[in-house]
Amino acid sequence: MRNRRRASIDYDYYRLLEIFESEPRVLDEEVEIYQYAKTDRFGFTLSLHLSRLEDTAIVTLEHRDLPGALFDHIEHGVVKLVCADDDSLHFFRERDLHVANPGLAPEPVLTVLTKHQFRIEIKTD
Repeated sequence: MRNRRRASIDYDYYRLLEIFESEPRVLDEEVEIYQYAKTDRFGFTLSLHLSRLEDTAIVTLEHRDLPGALFDHIEHGVVKLVCADDDSLHFFRERDLHVANPGLAPEPVLTVLTKHQFRIEIKTD
């Protein structure tokens, strides 16, 4: 029996299925790397790669008529992915979840909006 580290990115698998409207593509089952992708009516494709064992999320935005990615962002240290009711994705690092003031809600390091049109917001430190 192999000694494997427990996957640490916390997310709702079924909500991701709803948002991306398909099962994830398994890129590497051994190290738990999954790809979700969704194409909108304008030809933009939003891809989400989750490396659960490395706590890494990669968000890529491409267009079918353009070579290469329009946007490619790697976020390390992701421990939680929240899928909101408006189909937005909110990525949190450990330090984002431990806010000094309990009255403040934690701010995601990355937010991806998936309804109507794709939009990506990155928190800068």
